[in-house]
Amino acid sequence: MKIDLDSVNDLVTEQDVEGFIADGAPADEYEGEVEELFSALLALPEEEATSERIVGILKQTWQKNFSLSDAELDRRGLGLEKIAERILHFFG
Repeated sequence: MKIDLDSVNDLVTEQDVEGFIADGAPADEYEGEVEELFSALLALPEEEATSERIVGILKQTWQKNFSLSDAELDRRGLGLEKIAERILHFFG
């Protein structure tokens, strides 16, 4: 999977799943999550780079970093799925 950190950051920031950027947070608000996501994507074998697998990585990253319950994580599912779709579209 050909992917770069800046592009992942742009995708995550544009989707703004938590609404932090919309509320005026700085553009680097998701920096920690993006770095963790990027590392996981780099380690993901290309043949395993499916939407389901990337959504799983995103959900794991979000749940850990934002201390979300399963219900809270489910409410963010659509936004995380959109990020995964764009990752696959641009880098798959």
